[in-house]
Amino acid sequence: MNCVAFTACDSDKDRILFDPDNGQTLLSFEKSTVELAILINDSGSAEVVVNSSTRAPEDRTFNLSVAAPVGLGADYYNIPSSFTIPANAYQGSFTISGIDPLGEQIPTEEVLVSIEASEEVAVSSSLIIKVFITCPVEAGAFTGDYLVEQVTPTIFGLDTFDPDGGGVVLTLYDQSTSEAALGITLGGPNQRAFEAFYVASVGLDNLTSYVMDFVCEEVIFADEQFTFTACGGNSIFLGPGVGGNGMYISGDDSSFTLTFQDDITDSCGEGSPDVTLQWTKQ
Repeated sequence: MNCVAFTACDSDKDRILFDPDNGQTLLSFEKSTVELAILINDSGSAEVVVNSSTRAPEDRTFNLSVAAPVGLGADYYNIPSSFTIPANAYQGSFTISGIDPLGEQIPTEEVLVSIEASEEVAVSSSLIIKVFITCPVEAGAFTGDYLVEQVTPTIFGLDTFDPDGGGVVLTLYDQSTSEAALGITLGGPNQRAFEAFYVASVGLDNLTSYVMDFVCEEVIFADEQFTFTACGGNSIFLGPGVGGNGMYISGDDSSFTLTFQDDITDSCGEGSPDVTLQWTKQ
């Protein structure tokens, strides 16, 4: 029998630094993927955060390189050639944006962004920007209380957010309410957020927020998201579904499904299954 211990993670741990005040700087993107959701016949934008292992008394500027699919028109994405980390800061950021020049959907495309290394700068990660066209969602739709029921199990056969197997009521917030309710800022009018305990039946203190996108009748789990839970010392992340996304019907927010990949790095040794949840408005 394999015994695995879940543990809750502290979000306020001290930052581990490569070399805080001297030596070579280590740069890394805060996330490995960022979504650039462009509203059909309109535009979209997203912020990218970069972490630095060192700080300096003056602003520092670093160059970016971009590799995009040949078939993706340049209008769909606008990525700066450099970004700046302010003086005495460990983080910098830059904004990516795009427009829909044709007024039609395109397949999701991936743009690779890298930070140019040098003798003074080492880079530990690159960034994938997922560019896609999204359709308008009516203001106020897909908000409020929903009964969430497990369709397929999470790792170890557990329910993801349900403490007792009978379904759990979770509240969805949109861009106008998420900051006051959850303390997070959503990236656009098609995103929704909720707060829940991961593997709630285990009883860990890991309450955190999760974000999803409503994209032209598909519900997409937004990027990789930390559960504030570890398995044998390894952090557990959730990510977009591998075999497909959830579904909704335009103009009808009475129900929808959400599919995501559980434990995307297989920290618990139980695989990384796609998990589906049924949401029914209360």
